[in-house]
Amino acid sequence: YQRRVREFLKLSIKPKVHYLLIQYTNQERLEVSEFNFKLVIFAALKEIHGNTQGGALALSLDVLSFSHMIHEDGLREYISILRIPSKNSVLVSSALALYGNHDGKVCCFRILHASSSLLHLSVHT
Repeated sequence: YQRRVREFLKLSIKPKVHYLLIQYTNQERLEVSEFNFKLVIFAALKEIHGNTQGGALALSLDVLSFSHMIHEDGLREYISILRIPSKNSVLVSSALALYGNHDGKVCCFRILHASSSLLHLSVHT
């Protein structure tokens, strides 16, 4: 009986989506719209995981929030929350962490926090 309960709990507690709080900066200090931000993410997925898998990953991800901040030195910092299927969370995280050059310009993604709960993620924003 206890074994069946443990198996049930394993299946029922498994989250279906993960949320990533990410930061994006580029060396050129260019302004990036939300649409262009999504294109940069899609480019990262395709470059790291190839056209087939990267394209499938790109279709499964949603940008829930997008905001930017301009520092005194002119550096633009973009913060976003992404929703991705749990089964793809490692692939998306690795692609963003490894991506460093977009259209010949140095850029950087930092994963600030990852969570299976949007409420838990909101504590870190």
